[in-house]
Amino acid sequence: MSQKQLRDTAIRHAVLLEQLKAGEIKDLQRYYRQLDKLIRELLTRQELTELTPKRYQQFLKNAQKEIQTILEDMAEKVSHKLTDIALYEAEFEQKNLTKTLGEKFKSIAKTTLISSLAVIPLQVSGSIAGKTVNEAINIIPIESQRLINAIKVSVAQGKSNAEIITSIRGTKANQYTDGILNVSRNSIDSTVRTLIGHTATVAKETLYKANDSAIEGVQWVSTLDRRTTSTCAALDGQIFRQGEGPRPPLHYNCRSVVIPVTRLSRLFSQGTTRASETGQVSGDLTYYSWLQRQSSTFQDQALGPVRGQLFRDGGLSAERFAQLQIDRNFRPITLARMRELEPLAFERAGL
Repeated sequence: MSQKQLRDTAIRHAVLLEQLKAGEIKDLQRYYRQLDKLIRELLTRQELTELTPKRYQQFLKNAQKEIQTILEDMAEKVSHKLTDIALYEAEFEQKNLTKTLGEKFKSIAKTTLISSLAVIPLQVSGSIAGKTVNEAINIIPIESQRLINAIKVSVAQGKSNAEIITSIRGTKANQYTDGILNVSRNSIDSTVRTLIGHTATVAKETLYKANDSAIEGVQWVSTLDRRTTSTCAALDGQIFRQGEGPRPPLHYNCRSVVIPVTRLSRLFSQGTTRASETGQVSGDLTYYSWLQRQSSTFQDQALGPVRGQLFRDGGLSAERFAQLQIDRNFRPITLARMRELEPLAFERAGL
């Protein structure tokens, strides 16, 4: 019975969740193949530049409808999968807490989970900021407009159908990564990955709320490696009461997790360890305390050369440096703003 067990299980499960994300993205490839095929079929009939204005507008209307149908099917598939993931995550966490802490934790009903997903917004920045799962999923069919707009621009530039196909599909020489369709693919894939992470967090939070007599809050756990963002690094180790503070994902491709803080967490947190890129370290180490033990080259790779130099030579504690990375809304702070807050540190670092 220990906080270490909860942390280790959460981190191992996070790795499996990343694998699940990859699998789900792979499953979406069939929809992209359908779009690729549809685009080629639509543009191998008659040159668009030869159509009358009326027939051209009808073409655009029909094309968008067909493209949107494929994307709507994709969105529906994602929606069903997210519900399955929420159910699995809640059940896994309930069993894990019961086993680890030796007391029975209440499970939650499917309807309760669905209600939570319908009201708890994403905290990630970007086009899906503040949206619920269903609202974010509805962005997927809207990608049809990006493809239609690409056709409109190409026609306005007098391009042939063959040239339009290339601009949308991309070129074989670049493995079709330089086309508009790949832009849509990347946008949708990033959204789906983020939604899976958000769904997993909501499922756990809903379970914690149902068992609030045993769970006081959550502790943020970031990955100890050089790829962790400044936002997640600054939050590492922080504890937030239920219903307060940020929750992952805070950005696309976020790998951070939260673990429950129970009545016994402090009692069993002594002497624990956690994994890092450089091996097992003390469980009490937060990200920047761990980073202080790494080489200057490693620090520069993690922070960038300017922040790395400030980190080493500015005379700031790990705790103060962490505070300077995010604002009160848990958004990254710029170097210029850091200089305003700690001008002497920049002077000491020779910056």
